[in-house]
Amino acid sequence: MEESTDLYNLFYNIDRDLITVFSRRLIHTFIFPLTLPVSSGVIAGAFSYMFSSPAPDPNNLAFLSIQLYLLISLHKTNNPFTGVLGSLFEEHESPVTFEPSRVYYVLIGSIEDETTSLILYLLMIHNDSFKEYIFSLTDPSELILPLLKFMYECTPSCENKYQQQLVSATFLMCMGGEELIKNLQKKMIQPFPWFQGRLFHQLPLSEFVIHVLLKIITSNLSEPRDQYMYSICLSSLINMSHYISDIQALLAQKIFALIEYVNKKLIKLGQSNSIEREVKLQGISIYEELLFLLMEFVLINVKLKTNGSTQLVYALLQYKEFLAQFVSHPSLGNIMATSIEVVKYFEKCISDADLSVHPSIEELSDLIFREVLTWQPDILENVSCHQFMYTSDLDLRDYFKAILWVSISTRITSSLDSESLYESVMKQWGY
Repeated sequence: MEESTDLYNLFYNIDRDLITVFSRRLIHTFIFPLTLPVSSGVIAGAFSYMFSSPAPDPNNLAFLSIQLYLLISLHKTNNPFTGVLGSLFEEHESPVTFEPSRVYYVLIGSIEDETTSLILYLLMIHNDSFKEYIFSLTDPSELILPLLKFMYECTPSCENKYQQQLVSATFLMCMGGEELIKNLQKKMIQPFPWFQGRLFHQLPLSEFVIHVLLKIITSNLSEPRDQYMYSICLSSLINMSHYISDIQALLAQKIFALIEYVNKKLIKLGQSNSIEREVKLQGISIYEELLFLLMEFVLINVKLKTNGSTQLVYALLQYKEFLAQFVSHPSLGNIMATSIEVVKYFEKCISDADLSVHPSIEELSDLIFREVLTWQPDILENVSCHQFMYTSDLDLRDYFKAILWVSISTRITSSLDSESLYESVMKQWGY
């Protein structure tokens, strides 16, 4: 192969307009796959020049075209190729045009593929028009369910950890859309066979999402250092808490059961003498953050007086003694003390109400429902109704390259020698 900089100099030294046209052609080949032979032409020539090998199998041309684009755009910072994604849907002199809807439906057809995951992530990061389109989806299930399924099935261990984290970050970005979350609430679904959990026969998609996120957190509790997945799941839950209009009793109980389980893990870790001090302190910090954010999810719902608050308040009443033990805790004391104040308020409401000596669950629920809608939650003024936003300020090129290589190596082994290709790509990237 020629000097490692030859290929990239060939691309970076060409006119900016030509860079845009060439990039859009590569992306267009991915979105609108060609059926023509690829033994000749600019795209086939680029592959032949890059890998010193025959042209790729026509069946893989769509993916190899987008992979070529990614190989070039991930080579260095301040890359003119990367900016093409940000202006993909703008009017351009290039004969190829794109619509967010077409790109979206192509991507959701193969989200499990590493290259597709990477393109979806990069579009969400760099293209505001595409992100707005995602947020406005009236039926976001076609996107959210594959992302959620991938996250769920990759837990607690995953062969491709890079892609798991990429998909999870994309999911969190989706959970930043108010309209999208509200539309999740409107979509009624049947539980899916891939989810191992006891659920009702039919439930809102938003509630199913919360069930799955709780299950992912529970599965990851065996690895307390996997703070990334905790952060993604909890941030998504907090964002959803602002707009969820209903939470069933089963879900409320699962939330508090998880809180109780995290506490048991925290106590066990604190009492352990066989773990290094630094690892132990890190685990304790993670468990305490889990408890704090789970309680914050509960209190935000109660503060905003959503319909889901009824079952959460009822659960708070049931877990009063459990919550009381944390009142003097250095990092959890304030939020637990606030929770106790909420419990005391509703206990007084129940005491003042004209109920039977032994009120039924239905009577209590009806009373709590009425009080939730009318009370003034001044005691929750310190509970911040913030939302989490995913940002990508770091240089993640090496991270993206690892994901891209997995996809390339699985798609070109039929026509190219994978070992020599790997060496060629690593040389081009400067390794």
